[in-house]
Amino acid sequence: MKKTAYLLIILFALVISLSANQRTWRLKQAEQLLSATGTQLQNSARHVLVYNPTQPQRVDSLITYSWAEQLLSWHLTEFQVNSWDTSGQNPLLTERFLQPGLPAWCKISRVYDNMGRLCHYYCDYLYDNEWECVFRQHYNYEGNHILSREDYHHEHFSNTRLYLSHVYTTDNAGRITMENRFCGEDSINWELDSSTAYAYHPNDVSNGEDYILKISSLDLLNHVCDLSVTGMVSEIIRSAMMDSLVLQERILCTYDASNRLSLVLKQNYADNWVDAAKSIYAYDINGNLQSIHRQNWDYELDDWSAPHEAYGFLWEEAATANDDDITPKPLYPMLMAGPNPCYHSLGIKPVGFAKTALTLEVYNLLGQKVKTIESTGGKELIWDCTDNRNKPIPQGIYFIRANQKGRTAVRKIVRL
Repeated sequence: MKKTAYLLIILFALVISLSANQRTWRLKQAEQLLSATGTQLQNSARHVLVYNPTQPQRVDSLITYSWAEQLLSWHLTEFQVNSWDTSGQNPLLTERFLQPGLPAWCKISRVYDNMGRLCHYYCDYLYDNEWECVFRQHYNYEGNHILSREDYHHEHFSNTRLYLSHVYTTDNAGRITMENRFCGEDSINWELDSSTAYAYHPNDVSNGEDYILKISSLDLLNHVCDLSVTGMVSEIIRSAMMDSLVLQERILCTYDASNRLSLVLKQNYADNWVDAAKSIYAYDINGNLQSIHRQNWDYELDDWSAPHEAYGFLWEEAATANDDDITPKPLYPMLMAGPNPCYHSLGIKPVGFAKTALTLEVYNLLGQKVKTIESTGGKELIWDCTDNRNKPIPQGIYFIRANQKGRTAVRKIVRL
């Protein structure tokens, strides 16, 4: 599955796990800031969590807004609704919507065994009014130890398939110490692709049950986390298969006096280990994660660059009154666009505008206008993802702005 597809499907596990021992606090809002090369961090995305009124730690829905720099305002991008089992402990179905009143474009279903462990995970996309599985995972356990995981990826437009198998070695506590990843064009013939070794901090007290709980729960901020396993990991070393296994990447983790993750340093191997990127974690006075700042190593300057990405987190006490408005109110006028992410073309329909002349403008993340399209309110059109010179636009994030005599609407889209 493309990286962008993960950003809302699995969004917030790190924050929930970090607050596991502080159940009076829950995450209310998370904001992502990005910067283009040489620019300051700017607003990018805002995620608002809506909790169940009777089960204050259960996330019923997640609403995502995108920042439109040209309008200096937030605009609804997407929302997801979660359905749970009767115990309220295991999420069964997650549906993703672009706008209220439109059908879901993505759904994620989960199957658990009689011990509450996640066994099967399915992600389906809606293509031409038919559901198609684009990603699935299958887990195998022995007691509180995970043994293996099989992945399946399907790219709809190129009709390519990829199969992955992860085989784990665990210690007596059930912590993962080695992960061998195999890949193949089917689910029968496998070739070793990479190998990853994990080491843990002396203060770590995690076990296999913690990891099983992590993958069985609703992993809502997983893409923010720099680590793929639970516990106080001190070092991760990845090797890639060439003619033989070759060192590729190392991750070093530093913890503060309260055993909280404070620094994640990523290094690449080229005859020796060289710094590549780092993430700095900060916490508020209540011990909740407050921010993450990410920087890359600038090889020309031989120093760390300015942060290129940051996350800020807003927390609330679980006893706080909650507005359980699962379905956001429609924003009119608005732009409908799909498929999003798109590849070679994108359908665009301005809704809530008069059926008269209307201008569509496409901007990149630098605020540069790349395309102008003259259209009509209420009319659906197909854009071929080209700029004003009729050249295909690069992959990335764009904003489409509709303007009709001062009435505007903005839609964020991703070109893959």
